[in-house]
Amino acid sequence: MSHHPVKLECLDPATLNNDGVAWMLMGNSEEAIVSFKHALTAMKTSLVRIPQSAVSDPRSSTLYSSVDIPVCVDKYFLYSRVWVFPSYDGTIAEQDYPLFSSMILFNIALVHHIRALEGSNEQALRDALFFYTVSLRIQASVQPYLQKRVIAPIKLAALNNLAIIHYEQGEARKAHAILGEARALLSPSVVLVDGGDDKFNQDDFDGITLNAVMMKWTFAAPCA
Repeated sequence: MSHHPVKLECLDPATLNNDGVAWMLMGNSEEAIVSFKHALTAMKTSLVRIPQSAVSDPRSSTLYSSVDIPVCVDKYFLYSRVWVFPSYDGTIAEQDYPLFSSMILFNIALVHHIRALEGSNEQALRDALFFYTVSLRIQASVQPYLQKRVIAPIKLAALNNLAIIHYEQGEARKAHAILGEARALLSPSVVLVDGGDDKFNQDDFDGITLNAVMMKWTFAAPCA
């Protein structure tokens, strides 16, 4: 993914979000966060009402994709791909506003999470925890209105990474409970979204499963 910096006054949230992704690929977390936060602000500005007949249109919410951010983590599986979505000529359809907002919040959380892992930064870890949590709250509010195959990859990523933070904080039981919710979403229809694109794949499926086993073993193993 090539990087073409955009002006922050640009009101297209998709362009701003994707610019943040480009900054992440370049290793510039500060600029990435700035772009993502401007994308959230722009999302509010560009929100438009759409005809009632278009509310059930399944295409808009399924156009998002993801880009892998290289991260070296050996202890567990971290979902380290950021969400990318197409430009809508400066507007975001009303039914996509919550979903895309939760995706941007996940992207912000992942930036902080990676910073925490690379520099043992406790504040960055707290920031990641906050943004994953807010992203999941938004997802919960719209989940009843979206097809499982649309919401599941985003929710799985956030739940997995949130569980990792709790695990690192010594809360293995809580982490395992969170992953229990994630595993309930796992199914072949999620793994093979749109014929096997880059949103969620078999490695992600296996990674979350192994995380759950590891976390359960941590608190279930008998004392030596």
